[in-house]
Amino acid sequence: MPDVLNAAWYASLAAESVVLWRLFDLRFPAFYFAMPSHARCICLLLAAVSLRLAFGQGVTSPIRTGVELVVVDVQVIDSASGHSIGDLKRNDFEILDNGKRQEIRQFDYGVSPLDVVLALDVSGSMIQSTRQVAAGATSALDALYRDDRMAVLAFSSRAHVVQPWTSDPAALAEAVHEAVDRITRVDAGTRLFDAVLAATSLFRQSRDPLRRRAILVISDDRDESSKISTQDLQRSILESNAILDLVITTPLEPYGSQRTARIGLPIPGLPPITRDTRTRNRKAYRSLKELVQDSGGECLQPNAPREALLGIFDRLRGRYTLAYSPAEDARGPGFHAISVRIAGVAAGKHTVVRARSGYWRAP
Repeated sequence: MPDVLNAAWYASLAAESVVLWRLFDLRFPAFYFAMPSHARCICLLLAAVSLRLAFGQGVTSPIRTGVELVVVDVQVIDSASGHSIGDLKRNDFEILDNGKRQEIRQFDYGVSPLDVVLALDVSGSMIQSTRQVAAGATSALDALYRDDRMAVLAFSSRAHVVQPWTSDPAALAEAVHEAVDRITRVDAGTRLFDAVLAATSLFRQSRDPLRRRAILVISDDRDESSKISTQDLQRSILESNAILDLVITTPLEPYGSQRTARIGLPIPGLPPITRDTRTRNRKAYRSLKELVQDSGGECLQPNAPREALLGIFDRLRGRYTLAYSPAEDARGPGFHAISVRIAGVAAGKHTVVRARSGYWRAP
């Protein structure tokens, strides 16, 4: 393979020399023909080599595999006020990869464009919240910048991409209304985890690792029949380098209401034996909340969805982007735990740091 690459390199270099020869002939004919033939060949060959070096097209560098640059989005919150802290410097952060301190090579604050997947729960239990969701989501679209992109995904028993990646607010607003029009009382159960998995797959179309990625789920948080396990979904979220934010809307039947099922046959004179059918949903909620935390995101249950969404967009912009190339002793395969801490003078502040918990490195 190296011999083939070298042969191709020399062949293309010879072709470039011929092209330069003809250009020089046409531009300076008198000077060109006054030179000896061997001098012309040497000058043109040197010119071709110089052009290659000038444009960085020399001998092909070795192909590198694995994670070369790890990008981590970090949010720092003042625990007293709940507001983002945006005046920290590179030296105020310390990042560890599997417990080993890493050098921060790139540092930015709030400058990365957003790639957001808006995942809307359109299952039957969302009927009561339809208008609030539609109004809140479309109003929050005004907070997007020109370079931001969003995709809209609707889900109940299966996920469906209503709007692929776009920066057009009108197209996004239309997609949101189309999504909520899909809501019906008859469905085969909500697959919330499977929908989040489908959202992570949309980031495969985004090749720029420095764009800030987020999955914004609006749901009443009633996962009923997802096929993917919590562990597999966690890995998919971390591999996509996406922040998972969850906005829990008011369900059709609040958790405090009666929602029971009879167990066994009725016995005259005795009260029925019942069980709470919401137990599984509580477990799914706890698992989803852990995934939100692992990704560095936040979980909200607001009374006003519009204000909550605007706040999420604002906090997504108020995040730091830290990038590092793992040191030689931190490049082993498998899962790498990431820990981001506030160091230096800023360490004395009462802060809450949100960042993804780690990443997987291929062998």
